Amino acid sequence: MTLSKGAIGNLINRYRAVLKKCRMMNVFGSLAVAGLLVAGSAGSAGSAVAEDVYYYAGVTATEAASDAANWEDASGGTASGVIGKTEGTPTEYRFLPGTYDGSKTSAAAWVIGANGDIRIVSDGPITIQKWGQGMPPNQGVITARNGSITFGDDVTVRDNYSSGASTGGGGAIYSDRGITFGDNASLIHNMTAKPISGPYNGGGAIFLNATPDAQLVFGKNALLERNEANYGGAIYSLGSVSFGEGAIIRNNRAPSQGGALRVTGTLTLNPGSLVEGNKADG
Repeated sequence: MTLSKGAIGNLINRYRAVLKKCRMMNVFGSLAVAGLLVAGSAGSAGSAVAEDVYYYAGVTATEAASDAANWEDASGGTASGVIGKTEGTPTEYRFLPGTYDGSKTSAAAWVIGANGDIRIVSDGPITIQKWGQGMPPNQGVITARNGSITFGDDVTVRDNYSSGASTGGGGAIYSDRGITFGDNASLIHNMTAKPISGPYNGGGAIFLNATPDAQLVFGKNALLERNEANYGGAIYSLGSVSFGEGAIIRNNRAPSQGGALRVTGTLTLNPGSLVEGNKADG
């Protein structure tokens, strides 16, 4: 078979293209072997780093924040200094970023109980979880009598339980003055049960036991999910409640009234909020 000069030229060009492709594949292969070429989506570079976990191992009912000797890290080593009061500001508690877990305590313990204002600060996200899993405390995991509570950004409060026997509710948080959260607050699967006897209000996650002009304030992107109480599955507030943009309030439950929220003051929801799947049986 005789090829024309043009056909021969085309074959040569195709051969050169194949050689070039093979050289590029060899280069990529070499880079991959050398660990210089990383394949994957752009999102994989921003994967979250696991938080340090601190367990409270106390054996008596106490304010865990002031019981430094009974904190352990995930490996069982002593973890002193995870919480400390800020010098010059006795009502301010500084938390190292991480998860503060009460699941190892056999006591009816709480993190902070104060007869005045409480301010909680951290240089990074903090999670407060699994308090009251063994012997439930009779008050919120963070309780301020005669005081308000102020949180920073990126606070998660989840899987906590209180009998509410001494406060009338607030599975995780109780105040009789006011409560403020920064952005990205998450209140997930907190519970308080109706006591056998005595007064009861509710609030699976929060009970604000204050006058109508008191405020419970959330920043942007708050999440209230799967909390439960007899009244006000997530929140029972005798004051006003306001949410910033992007709030999600879903799948909370109350056997009596207020599947998600029971508010006697003013309730404010801002644009981008989602309320769905909440249930009140009463």
